[in-house]
Order: sequence, then structure tokens, then C-alpha cells
Amino acid sequence: MIRHLIAFALAVSGLQADPDPWKRVPLPEGMGMVSCMAVNQNNVAFGSVSGGVELLDRAMTTKSVLRDPALGKSGRIHALVWVADDLWIASEGGLFRWEGTTGQLEKSRKDVPVSLRSGVTAMSIVGSALWCATSKSVATFDPSRKESVREWKTPIQDEPTALLRVGGRILVGTNTKGLLVLDSASGSWIRLGRSDGLSSDQITGLEWVGAEVYVATPEGLDVLDLSTQKVNSMIASVSASWTAQSNGTLFVATVDGLLKIDATTHVPSTLALLGNSRPEGAVLAKGGRLMVSVAGAVLVRDQPSIFGEDGFRLVPEGFTLALPGRIPSGVQVQAFLRIPEWP
Repeated sequence: MIRHLIAFALAVSGLQADPDPWKRVPLPEGMGMVSCMAVNQNNVAFGSVSGGVELLDRAMTTKSVLRDPALGKSGRIHALVWVADDLWIASEGGLFRWEGTTGQLEKSRKDVPVSLRSGVTAMSIVGSALWCATSKSVATFDPSRKESVREWKTPIQDEPTALLRVGGRILVGTNTKGLLVLDSASGSWIRLGRSDGLSSDQITGLEWVGAEVYVATPEGLDVLDLSTQKVNSMIASVSASWTAQSNGTLFVATVDGLLKIDATTHVPSTLALLGNSRPEGAVLAKGGRLMVSVAGAVLVRDQPSIFGEDGFRLVPEGFTLALPGRIPSGVQVQAFLRIPEWP
């Protein structure tokens, strides 16, 4: 059966407030470079390469710092995902759930599938389903439902660096083996690497916008066309380390600074950071905010959008778009519909 994705490219004209100035949020003492971030309605979480997890409220005030031997010898955090008020933590020591109601790390891990209790290095959330990737498999489960686990063995073993679900396809970036793409309906995999047009076999980030998936590597930024499954170079020779996207605008942390890329034109520009800082770690654009980790701190600013905090919502059929209310006076929205054929 042929599936279709609906991709909206939106051109917005009219008066909109400029982004607020950057706010510098210092990291706790002993916390290393920020490796991952997560945001929900009430909370923010920063994970680090050494030093555990910092939990903050929406005002960016530190609530607590989670350091526990169970998270591993170094305390390295690979990925963070909020599911309601609970924070799922993929760490060197394994996969854990931090309970929002009790403020405790659930160490018995009775609610964690056995195959996922260790080795998870990439996660994502789609609806209420948590997706996890290890070097051996990709699996999904709903933490609120027992017996909801589905699992697919990967065709090769390598450390996952990024995980993305687009409809019935699951994309897994790896550390040395390129990009793995799973058709969850048939269970079949394909692998894309240098010979298929990727700038590198090391994937550092994946971002989905409409009919394309941006693929970040240390040797260039590429674009995967979902309708043809062909890879094209977008920005050659740029060393991309972390990525994020907000309503179709891509943000890429590079050694030369933070790039902002328009999804329609693919034209990049450099975004000035506070005090001429350089990005050093994770980047996140979510909840109406842009957060960029730099040396010893995270820079935060509002990322204004007439679409509200949720903006585009990714659903199995593609995009849904929820406006927060009436369109403001003087603002015009134009939506251009593009329907690529889904193989």
C-alpha cells in the first residue's frame, strides 16, 4: 500500500517580536559537557558526558542534580526523554526511569524491557510510545502498558547515535556504519553510507522536515529525500555535531558556530551567541525555546512562533498543525501543499 506524507512549507509575513536576548544558565559544578536535553510542559533536563542529570523548572532554576552510581562509573548520559512527568534516562549504566511524582530513580527497572536494560544510546518519543536503539536492535514500548514491546534486530552491530521515526520507517544513525532505515511493516532494512552519497559513515544527528530528513555528519550536512531514498549533499565540509529543528528551521552546532538553515531554501546563516560563545554540546529547539550548550553553561532564548509551543506535531501520517488561537492582526499565513509519494 502506498502511503503519503503531507509536508507544509509555511511562509509567514507580518510583525513578529524579535527573539529575546540570550540568557546564560550556568551548569552545576562538576557537570561536564551537555550531551543531551529534554523538555516537557513543566520541566527541563540536561544530561552530561560526566556528571549525571540536572533537573530545572521552566524558569531555568535548578531543582536538583541527579548523580547516582547506577548511572555508570562515568555518569555519562546518552539520551533523555520525558514521558508525561517521568524522565527516561539512557546512561552508561543502563536505561532508567526517574519518577516525577516521587523524585526518585526507579532502580528495580521492572517497567523496563529486559532487552533494553543496557546498551540504549539513542531514544525518541512518538505519542506515548518510547523508541530505543541499541547496537543490536531497535525497540518500542508504551511505559503505561505491559506487553507492548516490539523489537527489530539490526542487520549490523554498531553504536546508535540518533533515532528518528517517520511514518512506518525508523531511521538509525550509527557511529561508523552510516544510516540504517527500517520498514517496520515488512521488517526489512536498508543501509546508506558513503557509497550512497553520505558525507561520512558517522552520523551525528537526524532531523525530519516534511519530505526530507537532514543527516548531520562530521564531514558535511546531507539531505535524504524520503520519496526517492536518495542522499544529496546540502553543505559540504561542515563539521556538524548536534542538530535541532523548530517548525522547519534547522539549527546545527559546528566547530565554526551555530548554523541556522531555512528548510525551504537550504540557505545557512550563522546565529550569534552570547559573548561570541561557540556551541559545545547538545542543541534543542522545543517548547518555544532554543537552547544551546556552550562551555560551562547553556544559552537559552525564546524562539517565537505564531504556532505556539507545540508548532508542528509529528504523527504517523505526517504533520499536524495546531494554531494556539486566532491569527494575530497583520500576520498572514500561506501554506503550500506538497505530497511526495511514499515508496
